[in-house]
Amino acid sequence: VQFRELLDARLPDRIAHELARLEAMRFESEFHFPGIAPHAPHTVSPQLLEAIVGASRKNAIALTTHWAESQDETDWLETGRGPFAALLGESPRRSGLDLLEDAGLLHSGLALVHGNLARPAEIARVARAGATLVHCPASHAFFERPAFDLRAWHAAGVAVALGTDSLASNTSLDMRLELSRLVAAQPWLEASQAIDAATVHGARALGLQGRVGAIARGAFADLLAIPAAETDGERLLARVARGEFDVPYMWLGGLSVPTSERSGA
Repeated sequence: VQFRELLDARLPDRIAHELARLEAMRFESEFHFPGIAPHAPHTVSPQLLEAIVGASRKNAIALTTHWAESQDETDWLETGRGPFAALLGESPRRSGLDLLEDAGLLHSGLALVHGNLARPAEIARVARAGATLVHCPASHAFFERPAFDLRAWHAAGVAVALGTDSLASNTSLDMRLELSRLVAAQPWLEASQAIDAATVHGARALGLQGRVGAIARGAFADLLAIPAAETDGERLLARVARGEFDVPYMWLGGLSVPTSERSGA
């Protein structure tokens, strides 16, 4: 899924520029599924958010946005205080989730990235909306955020996908490494739950349920083979969840593709 990010910093000239960019976007593609990424509630104006919702409905495209990532973001949105005040001007005095819901973005087609400072009532709202939460363990550690309350999201029934964020706050975009970071930070998490975060919930975050993330009838034949000597399924799952595997064989669309990681197994 190719997400095109939009950000106007709530500045009038930037708003007009980004609205024009959105209007000029073409979403037809034979090879990619299109998506739009309004950067975050504090960096995207209500006008642009509403226009993005209109475009997403018209073109049936995936949506993702950063949300509740930092205290500075929350402080400016809700009180107008903090370092963002000098950059973003007058505050809406609303929560980021309120702004997303006001614009019509809070629904099952939205992937919310981070959610570090989500309150219990907000987690419940995300659950009711059917949106997906994307947790990025390496980025979370890079910024030295407080411990991520993954249990609360699981208890609310929210699908939590695993993400890498970007190389600005990560040393690698390797999902195996991200899996290992997830289980290290959340030792209570079952191996199957960690793997679901990297597969089926990731597919949900991209709007590709049933097409990727699982070996199933009707899904793309995008597969990798993991060499294993274990006969115990639980131990094998645990090893995969810890990122302890090579990828000697891989298929995309049913066609074998080369990989540099060869194994004798």
